[in-house]
Amino acid sequence: IRGRVEEFLQKTGLGLSLGAFGISARLQLEPKTDPLPALHALLDLPLRLEESGGFRAYIALDEFQDVRKVPDLDGLLRSHIQFQGDVASYVFAGSEPGLMKQLFEHKEAPLYGSAVPVRLGRLRDEDLAGYVADRFRETKRAVGEALNPLLASAKGHPQRAMLLAHRLWEEVEPKGTATLEHWERAHAAALAELQPEFEAQWRGLDTSEQKTLRAIIAGDGSPYRSAVLERLALSKTSAQKALQRLSSRAEIEAEGRRQAIVDPLFAEWIAA
Repeated sequence: IRGRVEEFLQKTGLGLSLGAFGISARLQLEPKTDPLPALHALLDLPLRLEESGGFRAYIALDEFQDVRKVPDLDGLLRSHIQFQGDVASYVFAGSEPGLMKQLFEHKEAPLYGSAVPVRLGRLRDEDLAGYVADRFRETKRAVGEALNPLLASAKGHPQRAMLLAHRLWEEVEPKGTATLEHWERAHAAALAELQPEFEAQWRGLDTSEQKTLRAIIAGDGSPYRSAVLERLALSKTSAQKALQRLSSRAEIEAEGRRQAIVDPLFAEWIAA
């Protein structure tokens, strides 16, 4: 299949080629080159693959909400996708639920009704535990007693679990076993690394959003506890509006009747 893809890309004459990590384009070296023909060629690729051997393509478009930054790009995508039902399956992945809804749930949007929403939940502790323990063992180390606090801090967040596990691994000598002391150093190192990111993220929130995040933490998932709202000088109406904005940007998520900050380390930073 690689040979067939490469042959098709070369025939376009657009400077497209199949590199080691995916499709490469001459456009990166020649910014003045019109990218539209190359985009049309790439979007047409599933149909060309089907013609040359009955392949079905699986295509994942990450951070898909960013298509809104390019005028009419969602319409262009729809013009290709609508003819590929028999030859391709698409996944549109995005980290901002509010913008994703605008793309697929507003009747005036070109991609309206083109996708079924699927929410990816957090990783289970048992899955994370097995993976981390295996990776430590494969590299001649043992995660030891540091595993439980790592899982408690990561709270199933994939990227934060990876960061914490990496920091812990760096603290343990070859053939060594992680201790709580190793964990404390690793945890502190991870938070120190994230400090600039969290400060910028916090500055990007308005006052009511900052107070609402504090209310979620102080209320153990309930942002409407009277004593907490009074202490923060936050009205229930302001909190409700802030919750909607925070949820649309995936800063928070609902867990049953409770609200949780998506990034567990950001929550720790706020509470500190």
